[in-house]
Amino acid sequence: MFGIIYNNRVIRKYITAFGSLFTNTTLSRFNKDGSEQERLIVPIQFGEKEKYIQVLEGDPLADKNISITLPQMSFDMTGLKYDPTRKMQTTIVNYAQNPAGGISTQYVPVPYDFQFSLYLYVRNVEDGTQIIEQILPFFTPDYTLRITTIPAMGITQGIPIILNDTDYEVNNTGPHDGLDTRSIIWTLNFTLKGYIYGPVNSNDHIIREAITHLYDWVDVDGKNLVLVLQPGGSGNFKDGELVSQGNANGSAEVLTWSPTTHRLFINNVDGTFMTNSPIVGTESGASFNLVNYEIVPRLLETVTITPSPPNANVANNTGFITTIETF
Repeated sequence: MFGIIYNNRVIRKYITAFGSLFTNTTLSRFNKDGSEQERLIVPIQFGEKEKYIQVLEGDPLADKNISITLPQMSFDMTGLKYDPTRKMQTTIVNYAQNPAGGISTQYVPVPYDFQFSLYLYVRNVEDGTQIIEQILPFFTPDYTLRITTIPAMGITQGIPIILNDTDYEVNNTGPHDGLDTRSIIWTLNFTLKGYIYGPVNSNDHIIREAITHLYDWVDVDGKNLVLVLQPGGSGNFKDGELVSQGNANGSAEVLTWSPTTHRLFINNVDGTFMTNSPIVGTESGASFNLVNYEIVPRLLETVTITPSPPNANVANNTGFITTIETF
């Protein structure tokens, strides 16, 4: 779909992980004196409840060899639904090293609630309650299962599985030879708070140098300006001095002065500067006519960061070399 072919098999992992919770469920039966008569592991398979009911009703020997058929367990994924309460910002990206030494990236997953039902088929009430008591105490009402969802990205998540409700029904599957055969079916409904993941993208290019320019930015009121002055004036302005066009017009503080380009960087502007009038420094006495002005940032520093050693890759623990150039 969308021209991308991939298979994370995450839903399969959720189904397998859910079923594995209930493997090795053990049922014991006792003699009248309280001694253990037999112990058996209750088999569990993936399948719909209706399928097992048909098997029970279709076995003509179900009433004679019931111990072979029951107890049984099965489970099924009954649906999934988008969960907006767990939605993360779509633009967040996870990073990991790929086998080629480059970077693998993957956008954050989309949260979905997976609905599961566990079915328990027993012959008598005692068998059912014994098995149910081995399950219910572990869900309070949730149990968190750790699942490695995306091995290529090293993503292992704690996935809550919530027990929503339980119910049971009694079915008569006979008569056979004049006798009714009863089966009790327990149904436990769960919600698995999972995720659906997009494709993993690989990039063999590693960023080995980062360069950041720091500017003295202009605010919305234009209080940090560049005055373009007319050549042919006199003197040179001093950093930090005040310049003005007389008491009636504007004044400001000098940041820097470029006698080559005749640009005067100023801030803390008070009042209004008029074109074709001289800008005069109160300390230096420099004087130039104002042509126009520009609102541009002034480059203060350039910060360059490189790894140490230079040939480091994502698998190494490295340091960094920071170089700062000030203007």
